[in-house]
Amino acid sequence: MWSPFVWRSATCAGVLVAAALTASPTQAQGDPTPTPDVPMQQGASAEARASFDDATQAFEVGDYARAAAGFRRAYELTTHPDLLYNVYTSLERLSGREEEAAEALSQYLDRGEVPAERRPALEARLARLQARAAEARAAEAERARAEAERERQAAERAAAERAAAEQAAAERARRAQQAESSGGVHPASIGVLVGAGVLLANFGVFAALSEVEDDRLASECGVDRPDRACTRDEVATLEAYNLVADVSWIAGAAAGVAGLILLLALPAETDGDSDEVTLLPWATPQAAGVSLGGRL
Repeated sequence: MWSPFVWRSATCAGVLVAAALTASPTQAQGDPTPTPDVPMQQGASAEARASFDDATQAFEVGDYARAAAGFRRAYELTTHPDLLYNVYTSLERLSGREEEAAEALSQYLDRGEVPAERRPALEARLARLQARAAEARAAEAERARAEAERERQAAERAAAERAAAEQAAAERARRAQQAESSGGVHPASIGVLVGAGVLLANFGVFAALSEVEDDRLASECGVDRPDRACTRDEVATLEAYNLVADVSWIAGAAAGVAGLILLLALPAETDGDSDEVTLLPWATPQAAGVSLGGRL
């Protein structure tokens, strides 16, 4: 235990003096509890006395942060190294202040009048404090590293989300531009209407071919040649042309109606992967028809 602090007069200025450690190694680990009512002589700094008294009272009630600050202030005003031991003992009892406690103890060992028999024990304490401080620094560094990693991952997620949002916005803009360029018409209706036009064109072609073939037969075995009747084989081509023309006309009309219905019913195209409908008319002298296909 600390011997009582006393105030001594000096020729230049009053200083706060702490008596040397006189207790055993076990006792030296106790609280620095200087007697509050120690007689104080003339010449001592009033502020130093007040800081020391306040720190002593704070230490006795367990307010070690206030005690450390008060003892530190008293040391700054008096520069007496023994007060550094009080600073160290207060800081040692505070969590997370190991580094400051080790610094105060180290300064006390360097500047104070430490009895030779007490120095090894205090140096051992200093080594333990420094080890604890190193562990605290390592733990803090690990916490900082983990926090930095979390912030990095959060930044990467935010960047990915921004990129996805920008890509989605660009895709929406592309679809809107595509819809605008297509006049707001769905490709399916366009495809069906185009097919209807092809079928009607096909009807015109085969109707013309049928007319030509009918004129030929009329000149050879028809009304222009009452003496000769046309055979079944001779009229087969004409019948085929008529069939294709009829089918083309009926299919073209149906496709036109379907295209108009789709034009009114389907929304404008906004997706590059939209449904596609393909209408392919076909015809030969033997048969005719329409192929309908698509991607849904």
